[in-house]
Amino acid sequence: LTGAVELVTKDSVSLLQTLAAAGGATKIASISKTAILRLDSNGVYKKVYTVDLKRVMDGKAMDRMLVAGDIVVIPSSTIKVYLQAGSMSALNAGVLILTRF
Repeated sequence: LTGAVELVTKDSVSLLQTLAAAGGATKIASISKTAILRLDSNGVYKKVYTVDLKRVMDGKAMDRMLVAGDIVVIPSSTIKVYLQAGSMSALNAGVLILTRF
């Protein structure tokens, strides 16, 4: 999930609607640790919610409404990053072995 989602015709939009409009989360996203940041009265972004998007998508937790200016942060899963890097290394090594013969 990267980039901005514009609220053209609505004053607010749900977290899941925003995720869908942005094209979904990446394969290495840790969707259970999603954070919603909102500007406070001093103009500083503060975390207002931590959301487990998996539970929201499964209907076990409430979807949150976002307002203009909100920032959604979905961090990368460390283990998924390592697994992806490992699989890419194995694939590259396999290609190297195949090209030697």
